[in-house]
Amino acid sequence: MVYKRFSVRVVVRLLLLLLNMMALAVIVVQTNWRFSLLILAMLMVFQVYELFRFINKTNQDLARFLYAIRNSDYSINFSGQQLGSSFEELYGSFREITDAYRMAKIEKEAQYQYVKAMVEHLNVGIISVNRKDEIVLMNPAAEEILNRPNPGTWTRLAAKSPEFTRVVDDIKTGGQKLVEIALDRESRYLNIYVTTIRLPEDQYTLYTFQNIRSEIELKEIEAWHKLIRILTHEIMNSVTPIASLTETLVGMLENESGSVRSAEALPEDWVEDLHMALKTIDRRSNGLLHFVNDYRKLSKVPHPKPEKVRVVDLLERVHTLMQPEANRKGIALEVAPVVRSLEIVADPRLIEQVLINLVINSLEALENTTHPSIQLRCYIESNRRVLEVADNGPGIAPEMLDKIFVPFFSTKEQGSGIGLSLSKHILKLHGGSLRTASTPGQQTSFYLEF
Repeated sequence: MVYKRFSVRVVVRLLLLLLNMMALAVIVVQTNWRFSLLILAMLMVFQVYELFRFINKTNQDLARFLYAIRNSDYSINFSGQQLGSSFEELYGSFREITDAYRMAKIEKEAQYQYVKAMVEHLNVGIISVNRKDEIVLMNPAAEEILNRPNPGTWTRLAAKSPEFTRVVDDIKTGGQKLVEIALDRESRYLNIYVTTIRLPEDQYTLYTFQNIRSEIELKEIEAWHKLIRILTHEIMNSVTPIASLTETLVGMLENESGSVRSAEALPEDWVEDLHMALKTIDRRSNGLLHFVNDYRKLSKVPHPKPEKVRVVDLLERVHTLMQPEANRKGIALEVAPVVRSLEIVADPRLIEQVLINLVINSLEALENTTHPSIQLRCYIESNRRVLEVADNGPGIAPEMLDKIFVPFFSTKEQGSGIGLSLSKHILKLHGGSLRTASTPGQQTSFYLEF
């Protein structure tokens, strides 16, 4: 076994080389065997080559190992049993490293297959495009929504679905948009989100979208049902007493045969009843007319004429307009410090109307509050410009938060129930949103998001 060790094998090769050199020297000095001289010389060259090859085997194996790692070839095998314990330890380390890389590759492949299966089973369309305009990923949901197989490049997709790509190209990175697009003569409501992913080797633009037509239609039906219930309730509240009083008046003005009584035949107290009934009918009719007029206001909001508006100017105008009323009620109305260069693109007249409506609501809510105050703020949150109207009033009950934006719903006895609905509609026309958050007894905030 000793001859299997690397050091012994090197010594043997050196001894053989030395013996060969001695034999070569003897032949050169004492004999004339030229043919033997040639053979020994060739043998010596071979021995020198074999010795260097044997000694350099470690470097060669190391080079093979690094090359295999670079090319992800984990099938390479090393054995140092015939070279001694030191080489066995080295090659054992090689095997451990290749096994670790092999397991990492298996785990990475398993994770890739898992993510791929998950992406393929999502009902959200996903398209990934690299810098070369190549579509590197288009899941089945995207192909189904667009009714297009993977075209390979974004340019080809634009040729087949120009409506979709035109809308998507207008959305900036990190932006989101809800659009209605006609694809193959079918209308689809797509909620589209665009983001950019930067990797060391490339940059990818990721488009995610979902057809939410059925959800929108369901919400529209629910909204219509709520509106119809409210309209029915308000109309019935006015029409029922009118119909009842009218029937009573007809009975008073007709005799048993159905003929109209003469004025002289009417008792004096009936005349007073008739007058009171007619006044009630007039009052309820005017109430119904006001209700219809409020509905007309809600359904005929002028289309916004957007322009660049400095937020500080907008808030200061609202503060100037509402300060006298706030002072009269003993309420502190303040504009929180804002960046004076901060701008939004909006119709200043309509947004001012929304802010005034929200401030009026806060003024009414603070009537019985100790140390009442209203704050007008503006800031940037998640790439969105937010205008906030906050007060320290009694707040809104949690069960009412999802109802206050429903048309004609009001928590106030004399409220029309269209102010918040109208404000929310104005924000939607601007591509923004109006939301609220309330902690009863502490603070209520309305957020205008652009």
